[in-house]
Amino acid sequence: MRKATILAAVLLFAFSANAATIRYVDLLDQMTDMVRLATLPQPGETCQQFSSYDRRSVAPDKPEWGANGDAGSFLRKDPEGMVLADMDGPGCIFRIWSANPEGILKIFIDGQKDPELQCAFQDIVYGKVPPFLGPVVGRRAMGANLYFPIPYQKHCRVVVENPKVMYYHVTYRTYPKDTKIESFDLPLQGDNLAKLSAVIEQLDGRGKPPWELRGEQLADNEEAGEMYVIEPGQKVTAGTQTDQPHAIRALWIRFMNLPDDLVERRKMLARTIWRMYWDDQETPSVDAPIGDFFGTAPGVNPYKSLPLGMAEDGTAYCYWYMPYKWSGRAEFENQGERTIQIQVRGVFEKCSIPPDQIAYFHAKWHRDYPNETFDWPFLKSEGRGRFCGVVLTIWNPVRGWWGEGDEKFWVDGEKFPSTFGTGSEDYFGYAWCNTALFQHAFHDQTICEGPGNGNYSSVNRWHIADNIPFQKSFVGAIENYGNDKDYSCVTYWYAALDQKDSFAPVKVGDRPIHEPQKPFKLEGAIEGEALKVLGTSDDMEAGAQDISAFGEFSNENQMWLRAQKVGSWAELGLPEVPAGTYKLTILPVTSWDYAIVQISLNGNKIGGPYDSHTPDVRHGKPIVADGVVLKGKGDVLRVEAIGKNDKSTGYFFGIDAIKLEKSK
Repeated sequence: MRKATILAAVLLFAFSANAATIRYVDLLDQMTDMVRLATLPQPGETCQQFSSYDRRSVAPDKPEWGANGDAGSFLRKDPEGMVLADMDGPGCIFRIWSANPEGILKIFIDGQKDPELQCAFQDIVYGKVPPFLGPVVGRRAMGANLYFPIPYQKHCRVVVENPKVMYYHVTYRTYPKDTKIESFDLPLQGDNLAKLSAVIEQLDGRGKPPWELRGEQLADNEEAGEMYVIEPGQKVTAGTQTDQPHAIRALWIRFMNLPDDLVERRKMLARTIWRMYWDDQETPSVDAPIGDFFGTAPGVNPYKSLPLGMAEDGTAYCYWYMPYKWSGRAEFENQGERTIQIQVRGVFEKCSIPPDQIAYFHAKWHRDYPNETFDWPFLKSEGRGRFCGVVLTIWNPVRGWWGEGDEKFWVDGEKFPSTFGTGSEDYFGYAWCNTALFQHAFHDQTICEGPGNGNYSSVNRWHIADNIPFQKSFVGAIENYGNDKDYSCVTYWYAALDQKDSFAPVKVGDRPIHEPQKPFKLEGAIEGEALKVLGTSDDMEAGAQDISAFGEFSNENQMWLRAQKVGSWAELGLPEVPAGTYKLTILPVTSWDYAIVQISLNGNKIGGPYDSHTPDVRHGKPIVADGVVLKGKGDVLRVEAIGKNDKSTGYFFGIDAIKLEKSK
């Protein structure tokens, strides 16, 4: 790196949170503004969250601190419905999330008698309610997110009519009392509607440099690049000196000699350490393995978000804004066993943030294995700054769910966290321990190796408009219900240069790269999901479902028959076998919403009615019939819903596997 001599870009915001007026276009602009994160927060600037967390959790020293009934908790019941959130202004909602959006969403602004927004909750999260369109709204991996500013001057109330047992978050900012804010007013018109369209385009275009996304011009910008070859145990450094504040606006790093072997590739990214020092610091503000720093680990997992991303060829980008007053120094250390070759390129600009308002970029890594801490910390920081996000990487030795823990944020010495979530996946914007990968500007699941939620998973969440400001201290943690998992994270925040944090210097040492587990398969079985669906009633759906998150099932899947009522049926074709007399064993799956079914083979009933209801997902008692005659080709298994247990909530049924053995 070398001295930057470019002019600063024009900034489109006031640095002080005490600005006389905040327009709606300013709030929309904050959704993609990476520069304003590097300003110290003003007194009275907060970000908090309402949620459906289990109200039995009252204090860390009380027995129910880990209570996990995180749905159906509301503030109260009003005539209009159940109240999710109730805030005094001036403020702005920036995020609403739910795992199971139901009912009619109503948002009341500044004491209105009628809601400013009223619509079906499911319609808005599916982008059916203009101007709430993707990607500012959407459902990914079963999590419904609305990243949409809803400001209010005096008061805001979020209500849902008939929400049932809902999981929810409502994240909102509060501004100093003398702030004037433009309250939410539908329909959006003129500049507000045009700005929203621009923001949607910017979020869709994630991966491009911020100034290109936002239509900004960089005058006389300078770009610097260097290639480094670093031997095992070696460090290399590069620095820049300047006589006035500058900033790194963008960085790209590419590994030029990535191994083809998956494990060796993962080791290379995990054992190459990147550090950054600002203004002659002795302790680095950035200290993390390169692969982890770029928002996904282990290895190369392509994705694009607003601040970070990675390409298939190992090129990673960083658009976190990194200001400094007079110097910046980078250090790369090879703590692995292979020579590494990396290409580093950066864009620098003159920093327009007033020197006394500059907040310095921090990103640090830590790991615990086995992780035996219940409230596992993302960050403990003393000083003044903004929490801006985290990437969490988990190695899970079992196939079931690795998480379920709530996020908790204590700000400025709070006795009870002002952010208290409802589950690990909920914090990262998805739901129901879903294994589907997804990409978004603000949250991503970049790897879920499987089977189920076993092996490696990596998830991230970026707080841009919803960053958490703190004046004196910040403690962020996530609950950990298991003691056998490998947890590591990189936390991202901005802070005054004299801040203190809890991170130790990164020494990856013998940090293992765990070998992948293989799916369990029942020997000699016909997989349920492999059965051919010959036909169904109109009110029946049939197909494979991954159920590995619930335990050990053959090939991690079942044939899932989703009946809607009594009389629904499906016919499944058995594979071709030699004609003869067989012992047929059906290994069913049972659950809380499963039916009483009658199974038949070639028109003949197999046993009597089978009640497949249980309070959780498990293997049911095998259905066994000896002496059944198979034609060998064209044998048909029929499953019909004939009723349900009083405790069941549905008419579903599942088949994990079938075994055919010649009768003796």
